[in-house]
Amino acid sequence: MANFTTTGSDTFPAGMVRQVKSVDIGVIASGSSDVYFPTSGTFDNAILSSSDVFLTATGTCATRVAANDCNITLLFSSANGGSLGAGASGHIFNYALMSYTAHIHMRVGWAGNMMVTNPNSTTPTYQVFVNRVSGQNVELEAQSIMTMMEITR
Repeated sequence: MANFTTTGSDTFPAGMVRQVKSVDIGVIASGSSDVYFPTSGTFDNAILSSSDVFLTATGTCATRVAANDCNITLLFSSANGGSLGAGASGHIFNYALMSYTAHIHMRVGWAGNMMVTNPNSTTPTYQVFVNRVSGQNVELEAQSIMTMMEITR
């Protein structure tokens, strides 16, 4: 079996999961401004230039004021000039979550995934960006996890 962390010339079958990394991306205090989760994700070893990256993220959010429209949009973003773009230019995986909650203080689970077919780097770094409606207070709480999988082509 090849040593996946130090190879340069080995051939890997298409669709193989070459490496996986999960990170606790943290929590975001209640507020109404756009913000990145505090921790970004990167692989421990460089990916192959021909690989794709599959991303998943999960967590919980809560309304903190009795506003009628405490909505947030969640995006996967590139942290180092990768192909997804930064901040709100990233890939939306949850749009207007918690819209029209009718003044209810509540918690809502969220999840998203995507396949990045052009990572644009052998050391891609990803973040989850939160677009919060101005003036409305939402907290992203509990344990939020992002998992990255390198998939060979």
